[in-house]
Amino acid sequence: MYNFGVGATKSIVVSGTTRQVRIIGFNHDDAVDTAAGDKIGITFQFTAVLPPNRRMHASNPTTWSATELRGTLNGATFLNTLPADLRAVIRPAVKLSNNRNQSPATPSNETVWILCDREYRANAMHRINISGGVIPLLTGEVYEFWTTNNATMLAPNISIFTRTQSSDGVIGFDSRWPAEGVMQANNAAHGTVPVFGV
Repeated sequence: MYNFGVGATKSIVVSGTTRQVRIIGFNHDDAVDTAAGDKIGITFQFTAVLPPNRRMHASNPTTWSATELRGTLNGATFLNTLPADLRAVIRPAVKLSNNRNQSPATPSNETVWILCDREYRANAMHRINISGGVIPLLTGEVYEFWTTNNATMLAPNISIFTRTQSSDGVIGFDSRWPAEGVMQANNAAHGTVPVFGV
């Protein structure tokens, strides 16, 4: 019998290759397709970097919603690499982006996204500007799986992009870096570990 608990994994085929996705939370993300307050039931994250490495953007947009990577992950070319039965049940989520330069956060509708650092590390330093006040994201923003697991298990010694964006670059992390992560050039290709909900 399949385990539907947090941390449970499932195999899916992406571009002809079997990959693993993991349940990282339940009722965590606001759903786009229903009334305000409704949550997406299950959120999945790939268990490893999903090839190929991709760049965030050619230049330095200050918001996630303006990046090339967001367009790629939400575009038909990428989505069509996922199984048709999965595409039929994915529910887009309303996400806020973590802006290092503290510019106001603008919600965006995401079919597939990557985590910001405050969604996998409760002690990450980055803040988000909501309604004119800069506040730390609450612990509740951290997905349940990552409240009890070491984030470095996601991609040990491999640089990955996160959804933390600024005018200077994007935040990335690997197992050697501190909780705050380090700046990565937008036009450098790094790994992505996509997330989606059903």
